[in-house]
Amino acid sequence: MYETWEEIEAHPLQNGMALEHFLETIDVAPAFAPSDGIVRCIDEGTPGGVHLAGSGILFENEDELIELLHQNQIKGLMSHSNCGAAKLSAKQNGWPIADADQYGAYHVQAIAQKAGLNYAGHIEIDKLTRPAHQHTAWAAYYDTTGTFNPLKVPELPLGFGITRSLHTAADQPLSEMKIATQIAFGDHGWGKKFTHKKQLLLIPIASPGFSLPMLIKELAPLKEKYRELVRIEGFTI
Repeated sequence: MYETWEEIEAHPLQNGMALEHFLETIDVAPAFAPSDGIVRCIDEGTPGGVHLAGSGILFENEDELIELLHQNQIKGLMSHSNCGAAKLSAKQNGWPIADADQYGAYHVQAIAQKAGLNYAGHIEIDKLTRPAHQHTAWAAYYDTTGTFNPLKVPELPLGFGITRSLHTAADQPLSEMKIATQIAFGDHGWGKKFTHKKQLLLIPIASPGFSLPMLIKELAPLKEKYRELVRIEGFTI
């Protein structure tokens, strides 16, 4: 079941409740169950595992990507239909946008093969946990645990997933947060429904080695760009 904008507007986090207080009203522990170690896209329709935009196809240095996957003991990669990152990469490389699903699946499979990892399959459009041609996320999670899955706790906002802990530096995960916000504010997201009263939530999840003040500082460029349209509020595990 997908949330309507009316349901989102009625959520306590869109009506003045602080995230810290909201988390006291729910059991968030199930959202941090052990990961299956499979890389999925940052798309809110592909929850679980760990996340890279397009499952890695936007990474400029493939050798660096493969080293990253091995360092983080990744077991495999999945692609998915209607992937915005695949469309962007296809456009950048001169492929027809109409073939973006095929392009994405091919390149994710190629990355997995080169890395000696399992290609865990392709998530078809009717298996996404969002409508086929609409992004219903109203949050973007900046996760440092590598296990966070908001769908396991229905009270949590539906959101894009960016796995900060995969990276030693903030450049790549910040660029993926930028992609997430562009989608959310675009024609295929909630777009202009976000206002200074009903904001896109940017939620850093801190853990040992990644302090909450550090993560909030890393996300500061997004606050500078979108100002009152976004709210940065995180928590520590």
